[in-house]
Amino acid sequence: VPVAVPTLEAAAPLVEGNNRFAWSLYDALNEAPGNVFVSPASVSEAFALLYPGAAGDTATQMAGVFGFDAVPAAAFAGTQNTLNSAVTADTDTAKLTVANAVWLREGSALQAPYRQAVEDIMKAKVALVDFTQPVAAAKLINDWVEDHTNTHIKDLIPADAISPDLTELILTNAVWFKADWQSPFKAEATFDGAFHAPGGEITAKLMTQT
Repeated sequence: VPVAVPTLEAAAPLVEGNNRFAWSLYDALNEAPGNVFVSPASVSEAFALLYPGAAGDTATQMAGVFGFDAVPAAAFAGTQNTLNSAVTADTDTAKLTVANAVWLREGSALQAPYRQAVEDIMKAKVALVDFTQPVAAAKLINDWVEDHTNTHIKDLIPADAISPDLTELILTNAVWFKADWQSPFKAEATFDGAFHAPGGEITAKLMTQT
């Protein structure tokens, strides 16, 4: 477990790995018809919670997909936290928060180094949950998600997605972002214009600026 806090410069190789994964995910999802709205960062964040406890072929495959091996394993947790701290913001004009949680089956035991990496260094919530009570377990997790997305995401996990006999672990990542435009549109500049929709041209309220 690292003691020193990595610098943002030291985290640059991990950023490159995150970006490569993001583009590969977009490429894979682009094969399906329709629009795509996805957060590659959230997928990376979730698997990053597992990586400090992974070993052997599992660790190798995760590192290959997400680029986690771009930094030494002993520095990974600290580097991941450094990246999260770098992107968060809390000002009058911009707010961005990142929150992670590990939900484990009640009765599970975590090795001390792993728990320290995830909870103390990566600042993720670690909680034991009674998965034999799916409704109560889903509510516990969904309340956390709702709280960390400013109430915008509700009922993320349905109770029937939790198996009382099989579910051992649930990982959640929440990103909340709200900011003013650097160059906001002027309401008085709104005009009626032609919008080319799939079914033909329609008239819509449009805004433009240079």
